Amino acid sequence: MTQRFKDKVVLISGAGQGIGLATAKRMSSEGAIIIAGILDDSQAEAVKDYDSVRLNVRHEESWDATMDSLMKSHGGLDVLINNAGVNIIDWLENFEESDWDKVMDTNAKGIYMMTKACLPGLIKSKGTVINIVSNAAHMPMTCSLAYNASKGAAHIMTLQMARELTKKHGITVFGIAPNK
Repeated sequence: MTQRFKDKVVLISGAGQGIGLATAKRMSSEGAIIIAGILDDSQAEAVKDYDSVRLNVRHEESWDATMDSLMKSHGGLDVLINNAGVNIIDWLENFEESDWDKVMDTNAKGIYMMTKACLPGLIKSKGTVINIVSNAAHMPMTCSLAYNASKGAAHIMTLQMARELTKKHGITVFGIAPNK
């Protein structure tokens, strides 16, 4: 296996399971220093081989605390992977506003706020931002109005960030839309 990410500091939100955990394992095998953002202690065992931080992308105190911890322990950041995501499946007439807020705050606002919080470290390293979007941004799923909207927002934010951050700071930004 190559060591293309050797000694690169990589922060992954939602690293305690699924795509985030698989990405942590793969990048670690290629030499990356993984900072696994986990929601709670129930995910700690899954990321025991990495540095981990409690990270709820919906709460502002998580953003600043994560960056403060990361800068103190690693001195910078090379790659941010905005992977945290949630879906609440229900028909429109049954969907609650609190459900809408949870999905939008995690899947869209979380990308915006995590990227903004990590910007000083990414500017310093001329790093990379990878947003895990979804095919739902282009092909909506049934009973997932908020998820589809949030992933559409994530897609357009990724395009905007790429235009702005690459030109102004030399940061590479792209999105990945996994398909089941």
